[in-house]
Amino acid sequence: MATNKQAKLKAPAKTAAKKELSVANYVMLMVAITVLVVAAGGYFGYLMIKENIRNGQVLVGKVKAQSDVKKKLENANTLVENYAQMSDQDKELIQAALPSNPDFTQLMSLMETAGSSAGTKMKSISYLAGDIAAAPAAPAPTDAVTTASDTSGQQPALNAPASVKASATIDGNYSQFTQYFRNLELSVRPIRIQTFSLKGNSGSLKGDITLETFYQNPADYSDKEEVVK
Repeated sequence: MATNKQAKLKAPAKTAAKKELSVANYVMLMVAITVLVVAAGGYFGYLMIKENIRNGQVLVGKVKAQSDVKKKLENANTLVENYAQMSDQDKELIQAALPSNPDFTQLMSLMETAGSSAGTKMKSISYLAGDIAAAPAAPAPTDAVTTASDTSGQQPALNAPASVKASATIDGNYSQFTQYFRNLELSVRPIRIQTFSLKGNSGSLKGDITLETFYQNPADYSDKEEVVK
């Protein structure tokens, strides 16, 4: 009888323990589900905020691009109107003053014309690389020399004028050399004398000249795309 009574007492105790374990498991499960829901909601909320910020940046970029295009169109129209009002001589001067390539042939022609007008004689001329090593638009003379490009380490500005250098040997007298330099100053292309040395006497001189001029690559008016980050 005593044994049966003890067994009956143990049975309710086991049942209560099982119920407590089930409640604890249920609570843990609910906590885990709550944590997952909160984490998922936070993640999707983060994605939505990030997408909204990106859309805002796209709209700001679009408005800025439209404003830039409008300003460029206005400037282009003004430029066309001003250019149309210029004389043919001024247009030719602008086109020849800063060519879109080294155009070494034109530089040789300018130097020879300046010499002929002054009475000097061109003995030789050589092409020298400038700030940007670029081949001349036309073949240089047979005695042309190519040197290394500028090693200053400074990067040229966007579409900045590039340097073209040449060296020449010229014969003449003192007054002829003086007039020769004046003619170079009045040439359509901007020419800067870098070095100049003379040998001989005032009546018969031999001059070694190194000069520099410039060219500028054509402007880039193409549209560009920028990825919004």
